[in-house]
Amino acid sequence: MIPELMKRGINEVCFYNVAGSPIGRKSVAGVADSFDVEQFHVVVSADQAENIFDYIYRFCDLSRPNKGFINMNKLSRSTQLDLPDLNDIANEEISD
Repeated sequence: MIPELMKRGINEVCFYNVAGSPIGRKSVAGVADSFDVEQFHVVVSADQAENIFDYIYRFCDLSRPNKGFINMNKLSRSTQLDLPDLNDIANEEISD
């Protein structure tokens, strides 16, 4: 999933695994009743959100029962990082 998102210019992805047991059952390490879940968070601009949501839904085949789900939220905080154009910096250094 992450390489496919990166091909679409999405580089803000956090991926991790979670292990657990069904709710109501006592969890014991190493017992076959436990399960692993893959989770990832994707940060995109508001105008990309619906398209990326649809892409992930189709790519992960989430229309099938018990395949997974998507939770979509607004970012509560974000910091924009604007890098200077390297061509402008090179021209400024030459003119100084």
